[in-house]
Amino acid sequence: MTSNDQSSIREIIYKKDFKRLPSGLSLSADGSHTSLIVPNHEVMMLDPYGKVLWKGNVEGNVSHVYTTADASITVVSTTRGLFYFDKQGKEIRSIKEPVSRAIVEANGRFTFFCISDSVKVSSSISLHDSLKKGFLQRKPGAVVWKAKFDELIQFIGASRDCSAVVAGFSRRVLSLDSNQNVRFDLKVSSTIKGLAVNSDASHIVFSTADGRVTSLHGDGSARFVADLGEDIGPLDISADGRLTIAPARSKPAILLLDNAGNVLWRFVVPRPMNVRISDEGSVFVVCCADGQFLACGNYYLDADSRIEHALKMIGKKEHTRLCLRAMLTEGENGLSALLGAIKDGLVQDDACKFIGRFSDESLRDFTRAAILYNTSDRLFGCFASFYERALPFLLRELADMEDAKSRAFLAKLDASASATEDARLYDLLGLLHLGQGKMQMALKYFYKAAGMDDAPEEAAEHLRKAIEENASQKSTTSIDLLFTKFIKPNEM
Repeated sequence: MTSNDQSSIREIIYKKDFKRLPSGLSLSADGSHTSLIVPNHEVMMLDPYGKVLWKGNVEGNVSHVYTTADASITVVSTTRGLFYFDKQGKEIRSIKEPVSRAIVEANGRFTFFCISDSVKVSSSISLHDSLKKGFLQRKPGAVVWKAKFDELIQFIGASRDCSAVVAGFSRRVLSLDSNQNVRFDLKVSSTIKGLAVNSDASHIVFSTADGRVTSLHGDGSARFVADLGEDIGPLDISADGRLTIAPARSKPAILLLDNAGNVLWRFVVPRPMNVRISDEGSVFVVCCADGQFLACGNYYLDADSRIEHALKMIGKKEHTRLCLRAMLTEGENGLSALLGAIKDGLVQDDACKFIGRFSDESLRDFTRAAILYNTSDRLFGCFASFYERALPFLLRELADMEDAKSRAFLAKLDASASATEDARLYDLLGLLHLGQGKMQMALKYFYKAAGMDDAPEEAAEHLRKAIEENASQKSTTSIDLLFTKFIKPNEM
């Protein structure tokens, strides 16, 4: 972990250090088992706490490892062949043919494997059936079909039942079904840097050198294009396609995206190279260029967990916006937690301004909840950070309230402004009364705000406009009285 990100240590389940970067990484569906290829041609399986369950050696230079959803079979692709291991680490069979990447069906019968020849600049995808008898019967099973290409396949993904496969070339994404029919063939304008497929190949994501993450439906139509403006490496996708996880390398971090391409969180790690995420997204694993391997819990999944975690982290500057977003978007429970955190002083004063930058819908919900909440000086102080943006929402809520409740709220706001001597709150009171058509009360508060040392620049302008409006209503006598009452004689 970097020194400025120690607050995120709570998210780490365990970490391991290797002398060199693991060259392969795969994760079981529930995130409980991780397979790794480490230097010296060794494959290992880790349990949920990082304990090594088994190790095995393979022949040749390793390029890829894949573990089935239940971790019952692990296949390792090397320059000397394809090696199958069971859950106890016993080698159960092998195919003595150079393989670049492979994906095996859960029961082990079907395997998609890819062969790339960088010298001849050619590649192929084959569907292998372990139960089919080959002509010479020299190896277990036989190839059902083989598709050849005059370009190199860089990445491969497939559905877990091997009913569809997706190949990523330099600037092309191609998908075939198990009968070798083309599902889609898409040209890409920028070099592909990573590709992943969800459990049934209904969603595909890939990253490109221009800093974008593109998500497709199973037929090749676009779901979203997220322009992240960063160097994004090999990525992964949850089983339902709802979450995409990706390593950003220009500003080293792991990014989690939702199904619209929005970045849900940014997790700072040193030089991330590869990531994998569990089916539900509750666990993700990361390989870093310095040989560090991290297994982490993703708190963002469950609403209650998000709120609980946000309350713990909201005081950390680097997590403030994320925590505020988590609570603002979690309905009544999240809003109640946020208002309580503000009242208890967990939210720093300068962090409240971020609330004013959220969507109109979020700000409306926050305003409504705040008015109904047992308001405090800290809560009013939070409103002061973005009071002009909050004004229309406050006016709308006050207009829908009974007169007695509206007056009670304004009285509390007045008392808070007096107790804290906050010019912004006096200016807000003036704007609220002006919006309610109470000119004389508005002028009273505008004069008060404008005359304070910490008056915002807008206060003087609000006062000027109110005076002009009042003058246009032929109320100059009232203005003179206000000057006499609220401005000291030696200041006139």
